[in-house]
Amino acid sequence: MYQDETLYFQGRSIHFSTARPKERAEGCALLIAGPGETGESWKRIVPELLKANIFCVSSELPGLGLGGGDSSNETRAGFLWGVLDELDKRAGRVRTWHVIAHGSACATALLMALEQPESVASLVLIAPVLEAPVGKLMYALLMSKYGRNIAAGWYHRNIGNARNFAELAEKAYGMRPTPAMLRRLRAPLMRRGIANSIVPFLRESYRLPEKAYSPQCPTMVLFGENDRYAKFGQTDITGAEVYTLQYAAHCPAETNASAVCDYLRGWYRTFL
Repeated sequence: MYQDETLYFQGRSIHFSTARPKERAEGCALLIAGPGETGESWKRIVPELLKANIFCVSSELPGLGLGGGDSSNETRAGFLWGVLDELDKRAGRVRTWHVIAHGSACATALLMALEQPESVASLVLIAPVLEAPVGKLMYALLMSKYGRNIAAGWYHRNIGNARNFAELAEKAYGMRPTPAMLRRLRAPLMRRGIANSIVPFLRESYRLPEKAYSPQCPTMVLFGENDRYAKFGQTDITGAEVYTLQYAAHCPAETNASAVCDYLRGWYRTFL
């Protein structure tokens, strides 16, 4: 069902997986995981889309760790459009895409819709984080000459330490993840170069032109009722339908997948 692939752009790797419905595809969807997540984050959502005969591409958020470099949404959007262009080339036709994103990846999704509005059929933003998810004082410290040291210290305490990471994950999920789930979540964050990517990520990943908040396509926003990061989201996206998921925290596609699927089922019924 799933085929894992890697493409390279400007020396940087983009990992993604594809899944095809059993019958002829009636639509295409790109699912973008939040920073540090992988396509595994969508494993409870993709089957629902396949039932609706939607061809699915699940991608990690480009530009974290390893090669470093530009962490801007413009660069990320360009890489992801590169992936979709390659898949369109293989299909022998140019297609429009439903773009679904989680957390900080929602900024990249908004920019994708701004840059190529004719190629985006709709946007679904799940638990969007559109501002740097730190307080103003901490942000100022991270942007100072001591920022990289501060970020590295935070990384080694909260990611490098397995017990502290479990507590961090529990706050995001609103529940204690299983040991297997914690290992899966922590693995991509242990890649070489992640610690040094924190400051550039915070500095560059939340810069969006004002026009990006007025997408020229149908847009749905899903917030978790208990999402501690909701204050860093933005509900005044022009024309967006905004819904709150009861009991959900920051990762409803994993913890409250049935509710997310209910909304998606109704959403895509209007397009297919």
